[in-house]
Amino acid sequence: MATATMIFRRCILNPPEWKGDDQHMGARLYFDLEVEGTQYGNLHADLVQRIGLGADQEFLEVTDPSGYSGPWNLPVFQGLAEFYYRHVIGADGLVLGTKPSDMRFVGYVLEQEMCVQFEVSEPTPTKQWDPRSS
Repeated sequence: MATATMIFRRCILNPPEWKGDDQHMGARLYFDLEVEGTQYGNLHADLVQRIGLGADQEFLEVTDPSGYSGPWNLPVFQGLAEFYYRHVIGADGLVLGTKPSDMRFVGYVLEQEMCVQFEVSEPTPTKQWDPRSS
């Protein structure tokens, strides 16, 4: 197995190009990736949660990274993406003192770097999340 080094760079809450709805909060996570000596810059993955209990309790759906189709480990990536997201938005989903269900931030950028490493294996098919399918 190969090792991937990933640096999360920023999180955009409800990015303008993501046509969210009143029942879901979305985020786009941007990161750089290095696998087996090859670097991939400015990749992103989308993260979606139903609005309700708060970011620390709600199930989060994470897509595969856009623009990368090499060796991967989706379950580990999803766990790391959830950890990063919950870390940057703060305890109980508080962003500037407001829970996501109280106010819809659109295009709000949270920048914080986090470097992680994990093992990857064979490529997996890319899935894109569609809020209308939930």
